[in-house]
Amino acid sequence: MILTGKRKQQNKKIQAYRRGIRAVIIAGLYLTLTGWRVLVWRWKCPLGEID
Repeated sequence: MILTGKRKQQNKKIQAYRRGIRAVIIAGLYLTLTGWRVLVWRWKCPLGEID
């Protein structure tokens, strides 16, 4: 399948989003295993998102 320019850009955004979600999950698991407690996942505020 050949992707057009716009589709390639959308595909890259989706891949980056999924990679970010995976990173947050891995970091949360690591922190949990080392004794920390995760209070909120992917908290959003008017200035952006805090992981």
